[in-house]
Amino acid sequence: MLAPAAAAVGVRIAPDVSGRCPSAGEIDARWQARAPGGDAAVEIHVAPVGDGLVGVVRVAAPDQPPAARRLRARRDGCSALVDALLTAAALLVTPIEMPRRRVVPPPPAPAEPAPPPTDFTPSGAWRVGLGARGDGGATPAMTLAGELRVERRFAALSLGGALHGGVMPTTAVGAGEVRVERYAGQLHGCWRPGALGICGLGRMGAAILRPDGLDGVDATALLVDVGLRAEWHITVGEVLALVIDAELTAPLRRLRLRVDDRTAWAASPVGVGGGLTIEWAL
Repeated sequence: MLAPAAAAVGVRIAPDVSGRCPSAGEIDARWQARAPGGDAAVEIHVAPVGDGLVGVVRVAAPDQPPAARRLRARRDGCSALVDALLTAAALLVTPIEMPRRRVVPPPPAPAEPAPPPTDFTPSGAWRVGLGARGDGGATPAMTLAGELRVERRFAALSLGGALHGGVMPTTAVGAGEVRVERYAGQLHGCWRPGALGICGLGRMGAAILRPDGLDGVDATALLVDVGLRAEWHITVGEVLALVIDAELTAPLRRLRLRVDDRTAWAASPVGVGGGLTIEWAL
């Protein structure tokens, strides 16, 4: 499809230089060769100024404000001046659109790394622990024991049980010596909002006395304790933790060592203990 012809150029050239400039028809032909088309009104004026020429082109195009350009040339350069004026007019009719700068959005900020775990939160609701502990107050000397425990977690709460087995080193009592073995079962409930926890516990078992050089000593005694335990969980891996605890217990049935119907030793009304447990999450 052919573009519509451009409107004719209005030409005014001063008489004393008209012989050196292209005619109005030639100027119009040059304009038609380079014009973008449309109905823009173009006027060209050429006049002598001093020893040179001054050319002015005015353009009035639809939807554009009027525009003009002024150029200079030598007296013998009228043809080149007219070409320059026509080129300027074509640019005024069809402005050059500068390419828009592409705005590249900044990359998204990197996600902040997750904070290191501060509490004991391995996956799995069941916990199994194996530990060692020392307890004092219930026997004449410190009892060293092993502990196996199992518990079930319910969010920050847990319920569980444990088995204890331990022995007190041989200790001098009166005129002889005695060694005490302790075996007990335990039930406990704990509240652990984070790495620290607090537990209430009840424990029942038996103390077996192994006397040496003592007569009339009861061989077995029933043990019943209640108490509180504080725990600190240290996460080691995805399913592994270390548990450090300290506890206070009160015996509901105090152990007494009787020799010849006399009390040679009685358990303290308050027992203390502590332990270290390795705990697995299942």
